[in-house]
Parts: sequence; structure tokens; C-alpha cells
Amino acid sequence: MKKQHGFTLIELVVVIVILGILAVIAAPKFMNLQNDARTATLKEMEGVLESTVDTVYEKMAANGMASVPYIVNEKIPPEGAIYNSLSFMGCKDGVAVCSFQYGYPSAFAPTLNLLIDGVGDNSGIINDDFIAVQDNGLLKITLATNAYKKGDRVFLRENKCYVSYKINGEERPIIKLVAC
Repeated sequence: MKKQHGFTLIELVVVIVILGILAVIAAPKFMNLQNDARTATLKEMEGVLESTVDTVYEKMAANGMASVPYIVNEKIPPEGAIYNSLSFMGCKDGVAVCSFQYGYPSAFAPTLNLLIDGVGDNSGIINDDFIAVQDNGLLKITLATNAYKKGDRVFLRENKCYVSYKINGEERPIIKLVAC
């Protein structure tokens, strides 16, 4: 009969310790991949928003509306606003309200929904990749998975993991990424 050779107890313990050390070093890297992916997706949305804001301003300026404080496509505009069909922006009377301030999209979810494909309009229906959530004059664009519906409004699940959009008077809006 042949003599069988195996691992000694010491050799097995050494291998287990080495595997444990590798797990402690590598596990945090793999655990944070989901948040990193969400943040990267929002970083892309930040770039799309930056580009959209610049394009919209150029279109509004070309049509002589970059200095108008508040313009909407509602036939009976709110107080302080001026009416314009804004058809050159793709706005349609009676379909969706579009509003702009000093040539920039206002912090109003339906306007951004019209301008950026895949951004929900905060109507309470979450069926897009992103959703724009109104929060005291600040518009927060987040992944649809970070939003929930309560009544007819949409709220953030966590107060992080979004791109904020804030009107800045006559200046360019402030766009800021809040990482996941």
C-alpha cells in the first residue's frame, strides 16, 4: 500500500490566514462598486445637464430671450412671467409647461423632462432612468431607484446620490454632483 501525503495542520492554517488577509484587503473594493457605478452614472448626467443648459441658453439668446427674467408657454402666465409659445424649444401649448429664467431652464421638472430624454417630470410616475425631484427651489436629479412616490409627489430615498440644479439669478445655473 502507498503512503498518502496530505497537508499538515500548520500548512492549512497558514493558507486560511493568507486567504483571510486577502479578503480583508479586497472586500471593501468590491463592496463599493455599486455606489461607484451610481456616482459615475450621475457624473454623466451632470455632463448632459451642463451641455443642455449651454445649448438652451444659446437658442434663447438667438431668439432674443436671454435677458427675459421669466418666460413660460402658458397662455395665462403666472404673475411676473411673460407668455411665449417657445415652439423653437420644442414646447407645445397645452401639453407641457416650459419655463425659462434669463435664458436658462428654470428649476422646474417638466421643463428638464422635455429637454433631456430619460428624466422623469416628478409627476408621481417613476418610469424613467432618472427623476427630477423638486426641493425648495432646488431641483435634484437622481436615479429612479433613489426616489419613491408618496401621494402625487416624488421624494429622495436618501439625501445623497443626485445632481442638483439651482437657478442663480441672471448668472448660469449652479449644477453640482452629490456622490452616492
